[in-house]
Amino acid sequence: MKIETPELKRPLLAMALGFGLAAGVPLAASAQSMEEAFAAADANADGSLDVAEYQAYIEALAGSGDAAAMEIMEAGSYSDAFTAADADQSGSVSAAELGMS
Repeated sequence: MKIETPELKRPLLAMALGFGLAAGVPLAASAQSMEEAFAAADANADGSLDVAEYQAYIEALAGSGDAAAMEIMEAGSYSDAFTAADADQSGSVSAAELGMS
């Protein structure tokens, strides 16, 4: 089963990474702030995030109060989170893989 809904995908991804968030707990980042953080982190404007860009994305979301992003940042688990988000194992994370259209 593939989860397409951002409201479901993000909390489930956080749970899968072991960050202890309960299913269905809303995260602070809105879809708009996620898209803005993605665009700002995508330094080469290729529409996807490499590992360094993904770290900048997580840090931007954490700065806006996103609970899952703060957990990733505090744990220093950028690599694990990147690997989990990179569903197609392409070595980059697209907006679609993060639940954005």
